[in-house]
Amino acid sequence: MARAVRPFRDVSDLARRARLDRRDLEMLAAANALQSLAGERRAALWQAVAAVPDRDLLRDASDDDETPALAPMTEGQEIVGEYRAIGLTLGRHPLALLRPKLSEMRLVASGLSGRAQATCQAGGDHASSAPRCRCPSC
Repeated sequence: MARAVRPFRDVSDLARRARLDRRDLEMLAAANALQSLAGERRAALWQAVAAVPDRDLLRDASDDDETPALAPMTEGQEIVGEYRAIGLTLGRHPLALLRPKLSEMRLVASGLSGRAQATCQAGGDHASSAPRCRCPSC
């Protein structure tokens, strides 16, 4: 309902108008749901903490600090963050990051047809990362 009035300006505005606590904001940031308001995940986590400070611990601290310039997360770090936060990724599959290394190790994807795998194995060029299919159609 808060968004129907006007778009949120930033994470602090979201926290105030939607009455979100620090834990809510941290969960949204970890799930990369604050990207449109705060940018990448690390900046969003930083802003989530700053938006609703722990009133006892930071009671006397000023909140006029700028968000620090943080190094962008690598694609692998983004994927790990998504898996930790929501149990899946909306980006590339994690193995996509390993395929070049697996190719260097002469491993081929197990999704090849039986004939293609047999050709690779017979020629000794590659090894399959999965057991060879033993069905009659291969």
